[in-house]
Amino acid sequence: MRTTLAGLTVLLSASAASAVPPTDGVYGCVLDGKTIGSIRIAGDTYAGLSREGAFGPPAKFVMLGPDRIFWLGEMGEMGELKKAGYRIDHTVARQDGGATAFDIVLLKPDQSGFVTAICAQAG
Repeated sequence: MRTTLAGLTVLLSASAASAVPPTDGVYGCVLDGKTIGSIRIAGDTYAGLSREGAFGPPAKFVMLGPDRIFWLGEMGEMGELKKAGYRIDHTVARQDGGATAFDIVLLKPDQSGFVTAICAQAG
């Protein structure tokens, strides 16, 4: 058991060391052509926009590999997606014309497939 845990720790540490996190800023997110919220990135934290128009408390995220983001807290306004039955499957960071963007892949409420929310830096 210790060998497995030690191996996993080394793997995650190596992945995180080579990861390229999203750049600091505010990202607007769209799903099926509709704005679903904004996320503010600052260092290794993020905060989702609330319905009242203010960003909530920051939560941490970690990079799993060079392009995978794992969120460690709530997504603010996008939490409405969770209430509607969507579940985050994974998030992929990418470059979009020199700026950072990320795609949040969501499992549909009926589990019939996936949809992707596209989040790009506002600006």
